[in-house]
Amino acid sequence: MQEEWDVVEILKKVRHDSLNHIQIVKGYLALEKIDKAKEALDHWTDRLRKESALSGLKGAKLPVLLLTYPYRQWPVRLEYELIGDGKSLRIEEERLAEWLENFLRKLNRSASWERKMC
Repeated sequence: MQEEWDVVEILKKVRHDSLNHIQIVKGYLALEKIDKAKEALDHWTDRLRKESALSGLKGAKLPVLLLTYPYRQWPVRLEYELIGDGKSLRIEEERLAEWLENFLRKLNRSASWERKMC
């Protein structure tokens, strides 16, 4: 997960993701499923709010790790929530980021892309 991404690569991924969200909303609207379109917009705006709060944290490693995670090819989906003022981590950010990165790497290596039905 230590790969370096340049600004253009990141912007391509974000633009692609945004266009996907817009297409989903347009699809629901075309099918006249207004409630589903609103739900999709709510989900998207919630994600953007979380990303905005995360990008405002002091420290670099943890926000970069969490903000770029959705654009990596991993089988495990990651969700997070920031609680508090969102200005500082009050802990050693670099150690936390390294621990989380190692954990996610091991978790994703042990996970499978196949969906198992119960």
